[in-house]
This record gives sequence, C-alpha cells and structure tokens, in this order.
Amino acid sequence: MTNTTETLPEIEDAARRTPPKSRRGANNTRKELVRERLLEKSAELFCANGFSKTSINDIADSLSLKRSSVYHYFQNKEEIIRELFIEEYERRCSQLLDLFEREDLTALERLVLAVEGAITQRLKGGSRFLVFDRLEADVPEDLRVSYNRSRRQILDLYTRLITEGIEADQFRAVDPQLTAFAVIGMSNWTALWYSPGGRMSPNEIAKALVNLLVRGIEKRDGDREEPHSIASAIGILREDLASLERLAGMNKS
Repeated sequence: MTNTTETLPEIEDAARRTPPKSRRGANNTRKELVRERLLEKSAELFCANGFSKTSINDIADSLSLKRSSVYHYFQNKEEIIRELFIEEYERRCSQLLDLFEREDLTALERLVLAVEGAITQRLKGGSRFLVFDRLEADVPEDLRVSYNRSRRQILDLYTRLITEGIEADQFRAVDPQLTAFAVIGMSNWTALWYSPGGRMSPNEIAKALVNLLVRGIEKRDGDREEPHSIASAIGILREDLASLERLAGMNKS
C-alpha cells in the first residue's frame, strides 16, 4: 500500500508541472497513487457505512474528485470491491502456494514467512483488509462464494503446512487444523487492535507474534509425545528405565 499525505488534486497538479520527458513515468506514478487512494477510501467508507449504502459519489466526494474521475479507474463500486478481494485473498493464496514450491525452506521457515507476511499485509492495509470480515453478507453473491472458497483454501494450506512440520519432526503433535485456525485468527485479529501511531511497526509486531507462535508449536530437544495408550505409556517407562540404567552404569565406572 502506498501512503501519501498529498491530496489527489495536489498529486494531479504535480504531474502537470512535470517536464515532458518525465511525464509518462510521472503519469503512471500518479495513476497508481490515485488508484491506491481510491481503494483505501472506498474500503473505509464500505466499513463505516456498508457496501450497499456507499455510492460512487460518496467515494468521489471524500477525495475531492469528480464522479467521472473515479470511473476512469473503476467502472463501478462492484469492481472496486472485487479488486480489494483480489488483493486480500487471491494474493494470499498465491503467496502461500509459492512458499510450498520453495525446496530451500523447512516447514518451520515456511510457516514463519507465511504468518509474518499475512500479519504485515493486514496491518499495512488498514480498512482494506477488514471489508470482507465486516461485510460478507453485503457483497455480491458470486464474490461472497469466491471469498468463502478462498478462506477455505487458506485454511487448508496452513493445515497442510503444519502437518508437514509435524511429519518432519519440527512441530509438536498438535492438531493441524485447530492450529491453523489459531494462526489465521491471530493474524486477522491484529488489524482490529493495531494503531499506526503505536510504538511498534507492522514488521516488528509480526515478528513478535510469530515468535510466540513458534515457541508454542516448535518441537525442542527433550520433547516427547504424550502416551495415547497403555502400551505407549509402558514404552515411555521402558525408555526412562533404560536411561536410568545407563546413568547408573556411568556412575559405577
């Protein structure tokens, strides 16, 4: 997300004052800035007033633009909310899939990168990533179906990632899906309490929370599984007895 303290009219004035040779690049930059501000402001209005009660005029007025200027970037508000959806869910799915393809990473490293990326993206996005959490019932039906499908895909990807970590003996034997729900919930919840003026940056918050998560599920030396039957409990006792016998033998020698 691009942050700027300039108003949209000021951005347009600056573009007009740009020398001709640089104007093409400046125009592209200006268009991107305007487009980003349109998405940000639309998300704020959707969250505050509801999708159905927010009009293109409302969006244009909030940015001191003409209605026609908004149509230069988006044909209607449905197109705006679809773009917000693509940024939040389709991009997250794509990023998770890319992590699975990286053979140079362990399951633990993949999980760290996935959660850090999700939290940072949410905190930097502000209202843009709260739209669907708050307005699921208010958006077009086909988009709501895609939204639920993408949420399920993200859950499945995290579950698969945690399962692979357990199988690789990097994570404790936690419930993969329950842990995936917890990871996603932790990531999503940050956007509700985060303050841009706080003492920690989005990246610092992401790293701190991921550290807590990793400490919770990472398997360490000395960890062992809880017995699930009498036979497994007896097996653990035998291992402990063997360890005691080895220590006793060492002490005698």
